[in-house]
Amino acid sequence: ALDLGLVRRVRIGIGLVVVDEREGRRATLVELLDEALLRAARREDLRGGDLLGRGLAAGAGVTALIQSSSATTVMLVGFVNAGLMTFTQSLGVILGADIGTTITAYLASLNANVNARRAARAHTLFNLIGVLWMALLFRPFLDLVRLIIPETPGNEGVIIATRLALFHSLFNITNTIFFL
Repeated sequence: ALDLGLVRRVRIGIGLVVVDEREGRRATLVELLDEALLRAARREDLRGGDLLGRGLAAGAGVTALIQSSSATTVMLVGFVNAGLMTFTQSLGVILGADIGTTITAYLASLNANVNARRAARAHTLFNLIGVLWMALLFRPFLDLVRLIIPETPGNEGVIIATRLALFHSLFNITNTIFFL
């Protein structure tokens, strides 16, 4: 008998293999997005801490394309652990990923009723306003995360992942309280 699950996985895998015309090589879509995010993160604007610049744009763009802020976060943890980005740089991308997730709700609401469209708009406004206030309070918020989870030599990878999770969780909790 034909394993339909295997057929679906192969079909999805084939769909995600693309040809990078510039390099003349085959790569998966995720690999190309991974490279694009890393290129954006290496630019001077992001190194200088431009929170609302390339970090937000890169995070929002990649997340909108792959429709998964979790995948964006996993890429970031890898970049920071490999020393390709700093923890602070990754936070702009995390906030951008929150904006990028709104595309999923928007797409789902296109052929839906009025309430679904309202919910998609509310989700977008919630994330956009949250990112705006976070930009204003970024340094104190970052200091709070560092105070709660201090540096521990030898545990850098765990510290980074935990700090990213804490930052994102505190952002969402604070944003929710703000809107209540």
